[in-house]
Amino acid sequence: MPRRHRETRAERERGSMHVMTIPVAVGLLTVAVLIISMVGTATSDRRQAGAAADAAALAATQEWNEHLGLLHALHLTVSEPGAFWGLAEEALLTSSLEREMREAARAYAEENGAELEALDIDTERLRVTVRVRHQDTVPGTSVRPEATATAGVRLSGGLCLTGGGLGWLLGGECRTEPEEEPDEGADGGSGEGAGDGGSGDGSGGDEGDDSGDDSGDDEGDEEDPPWTRPDVDAYRSSVTLVG
Repeated sequence: MPRRHRETRAERERGSMHVMTIPVAVGLLTVAVLIISMVGTATSDRRQAGAAADAAALAATQEWNEHLGLLHALHLTVSEPGAFWGLAEEALLTSSLEREMREAARAYAEENGAELEALDIDTERLRVTVRVRHQDTVPGTSVRPEATATAGVRLSGGLCLTGGGLGWLLGGECRTEPEEEPDEGADGGSGEGAGDGGSGDGSGGDEGDDSGDDSGDDEGDEEDPPWTRPDVDAYRSSVTLVG
């Protein structure tokens, strides 16, 4: 009988231990679920912030790309060489264009659940870098995930980038001014020699003077040949993420 009493007591103790472990297990399971949920939410927010940064950078860069295409089209409609080659003096970035780029980046960041924190424009490499911050905080913290992205314009036809400015892509060469015309000094020298040879007598001198006056008048009446615009390819470019 005593042995049976001891076994019954042991069984009761084991049963009470099982009952006590249930709340502990439930608590540990709850904590694990919360941790997994927090990690999952933080990962999702970081991913969404990265997507917002990519979209904002691409949107701002696309605004820049369209502006460059407009400059290409405008300078192809001119009829004067000075205006055509004036492309090199065009500003790559104006205050109004910068506002449009910033507004495009802000709008696309907000559409993807983030806020635009900073926008940096590199005119030497035609690149735009943005930094955004997610609108929501990580559960249990005050941290809002951030992300950075860079996009750029790659010129492949019509225009080129040289010395921090624009140029015309002509025959595979980036040019900002016309080619130098050949020197015609040799023709002028032969004319002077003919005038000296004709001064042997008086009549020769008179004829030389008359012919010189006539040729001078004829040269003064000649007009410069019409300017022919160089053959420029259509504007081609691509907007891509960098890095």
